[in-house]
Formats: sequence, structure tokens, C-alpha cells
Amino acid sequence: LSLDWDTVQENEADASAFKVVLNRNYDVREVRTLYASLQSAVRQDQRVGLGFMGNRRRTAERLANAEDMIGQTMKAEIDARQGKLTVTHPDFVRVMSTLKRDNGILSFYHDMFQLAKSNLEYARTNRPNDPAAHYYYGKVMKLVGRTDEDRKLADEAFQRAIQFDHRERNYGAHFYRALALIDQKNAGNNNEIAKELQAYMMASMRFASEEASFANALPAKTVGEIIALAK
Repeated sequence: LSLDWDTVQENEADASAFKVVLNRNYDVREVRTLYASLQSAVRQDQRVGLGFMGNRRRTAERLANAEDMIGQTMKAEIDARQGKLTVTHPDFVRVMSTLKRDNGILSFYHDMFQLAKSNLEYARTNRPNDPAAHYYYGKVMKLVGRTDEDRKLADEAFQRAIQFDHRERNYGAHFYRALALIDQKNAGNNNEIAKELQAYMMASMRFASEEASFANALPAKTVGEIIALAK
């Protein structure tokens, strides 16, 4: 699907957003960081630039427009609010941490490993008890890591995923933890390796059982009645 975006309307939307943000006493100068992040992401992986948000030409144009509003059009209003402007807020950080975690997971599955790594690092820092953020960060580091320190970071991430995964939804961390112990080639680890593999198998079976129970939550007669009603 090819969409023809009206740049005039988009520029007007940006200008309106600037006013709304500034009226709520948020520092619009931080918009520069947004476009810098987009440009950095495109440099790391050109696929980011395929969407309209990451289009290189439009990002450069919107950054130039932002600089014009910051330095000229809205300069007086910004200067008048000096000392009152908020750069960030804990609620914003919490929301962004969740978004960056989910974006990092999607990036991982689309082989955009550097983008996944940076997003998951942010999520881990700001949501330290999020097992999925740790688990997928470990998976990324296991794939892109080349040094002993990288492998150590991956193993530590899997351990933290296990620590916080009370619902056992990221049970693969047990399997990767076992592999890390096996790589150490230390017979003293055998009991712990067996323990991690057993935990992986049991959690996997429980998850499969839960999925099956959800799939069969409705009795056959009820399903048939629903289908008949739908017809």
C-alpha cells in the first residue's frame, strides 16, 4: 500500500503539536532528540526509513521546521517559560519503557538487532523487574555478542528473566541458562544444568497445557450453538 502524505498538512500538525506541548509546559526543544533518534535508527538499519515516520527526506525537513519554530517562531514563548519547562516525567518514562520493550521484541523478530538492543536496554534500565525485557535482551546479546563480556551479559539477563518471571511466560530463559552453564565445561555445574533443563521442560508443558485448555474452554455443543447463531 502506497500512501501519499500531504506534507503541508503534516507540517501544520507538527506546528499544532508544538503549541499543545508548550502550553502544557513541556520542553519542545526535546523534539530535536526525537528526530536525531530517528536519523540514528535509519543509519543503523535502512529498513527503519521505509515507513513514513523514518523517511530520511521528511525527517530532515521536519527537523529543519522544528529548529525554525524553536529558534524563531516560538522562541519568545519558550524563553518566557524558562525554568518552568519539564523535560520528562516518571509516567512518560514508564509508558516509553513498555513501548520500547515491545518495539525491541518486534525488532528482534525482524532481525533488526541493534534497534532491538537499544530499545531493550532502555526498557531494562527503567523497568528492572520486567522479565520479557531481560529475556529478549539476553537473546539479542546471545546472537550479536562476540566477546566473553557479551556472553556474560546475556547470561545475566537470562538469570534476571528467571528471577522476575513469576508467570513463567519466558521459560526459554531456563534453557539458555543451561546452555551457558554447559559452555563452562565444569562438571560441578551438572546438577544446576539438570535443574534448569527440568524447569524449562516443566514450564513448557504447563504453558502448552494452559494454551490447550483455553482452546477447549467452550464445550463442543456451545461452540456449535454459537456457529448456528452466527449463521
